[in-house]
Amino acid sequence: MAWAEVNTGAVLHNLSLVRKQIGGHAKICAVLKGDAYGHGMVPMARLLVSEGVADMIAVGKTEELVVMSEELTAMPGASAAISEEDSAGRTEILLLGEADAREVENLLREGRINPDRAIFSIFSLRQFEEFRELGERLGVRLRLHVRIDEWDSGMGIGYEEFLGNEAVFFSSGSVEVCGLYAHLYSSYFADHEKTKEDLEGFDAFVRRIRPEHRVKLTVHVMNSALIFRFPQYAYDMARAGAAIYGLPCGDGGRLRGALRIMARVFYVREVPLTVPLSYHPAGEFSAAAQPSGSEPERTQFQDSEPERMQSQDSEPGRMQFQDGEPERMQFQDGEHERMQFQDIEPGRIQSGDSQPGQTQSQDSELGRMQFHDSQPERMPQTRKIARMMIGYGDCPLLLTQKDVRVEIRGRSYPLADDVCMDNLCVDVTGSENIVPGDIAVLYGGRHVTADQIMERNGMQYVHSDWLCMTSWRLEKRYV
Repeated sequence: MAWAEVNTGAVLHNLSLVRKQIGGHAKICAVLKGDAYGHGMVPMARLLVSEGVADMIAVGKTEELVVMSEELTAMPGASAAISEEDSAGRTEILLLGEADAREVENLLREGRINPDRAIFSIFSLRQFEEFRELGERLGVRLRLHVRIDEWDSGMGIGYEEFLGNEAVFFSSGSVEVCGLYAHLYSSYFADHEKTKEDLEGFDAFVRRIRPEHRVKLTVHVMNSALIFRFPQYAYDMARAGAAIYGLPCGDGGRLRGALRIMARVFYVREVPLTVPLSYHPAGEFSAAAQPSGSEPERTQFQDSEPERMQSQDSEPGRMQFQDGEPERMQFQDGEHERMQFQDIEPGRIQSGDSQPGQTQSQDSELGRMQFHDSQPERMPQTRKIARMMIGYGDCPLLLTQKDVRVEIRGRSYPLADDVCMDNLCVDVTGSENIVPGDIAVLYGGRHVTADQIMERNGMQYVHSDWLCMTSWRLEKRYV
């Protein structure tokens, strides 16, 4: 059994932070595209509308627009027309993606899209003309937001193109241009100066729009990546997607993660190392060789990076360790499988009271070396595994990262082999108390946060939403 748990309290907390950031004058557009970033589009819409915390809902595909239009109309107390009496009636739906005018015509004729509620994005003058003609043909007034492309890269209408056709946009009776927006890709850049430069360019463009037209527009450029860094550019509305769900977006840890992905352990046992566990022959899966636990075991040197020896001011071919001669090396807290060097004198190796398995030698050029109670190290012949019924068919992007970890009883464990479509196997070697029935956390736990997963896998934070993408078959529970 596996499921995703959505914390509705975290969602409302995050929206309250967004509201504080952008101020009371600007609207909030809740971005629910992609099944609300894996959190469930319809349940999220019901929550946000019933709580009155979203002024508009944004979707990415025409199919999502249809679902939202039908859902909001069917909500208790909602009417087909936009009404000021209930929150469901007031909530509009913005389609951020490109819409085909012929497809929209069929949906309007079938009554599956409410023109009083739907707003379409326009990416080109050609598309604008198609919607203008559609409105005239059907005798309906279609509402539009113009997508502005600050880079003139083919994802909207450029600054000068819009200004040169401004009169055209505001002279048609069959369409109403009621909004204008841009999506600054530079908002995800590490170079915030470039982001600021693009924002200033957009602001200069908006100031050039004629005042009689500007008052008709809902202008929005702010996405989640800008909310906490550049709140002064909220304009009339902010689009909040990742921020709603508590994904990393420069918030300084103030947002709360709203999603946990969990599975129940159904099988635990010791298996020989020679037994294949999934798609790889025994011994060929790289993660299986890593020790289980919170972190792979490492040899630790004082003031050095993991798995590296550090030398300072040494000549080629020589290593110098803290305040010691080139031949002196000190390990801390040495145990039987470690070596401890003490007071090295050139020309001697000494081991006191040697026992079988110990080594003693004198008059060596390497210096004096002392071993303590060493025993021949025995390689393990088995490993302990735990299995659970969740796979890449449930979390296609989270469970196909190169370093997948699973948290069980507060510790992080690596995979024992490749993830299958329906199940996975975890290497829990060294654990004493894991049993069938334990709950494993694959995302949203103490050791499996979005930040930790992205750092382990070298992901950019702009892609944090990948981790939340779940399939329809993974049950979602709202708490």
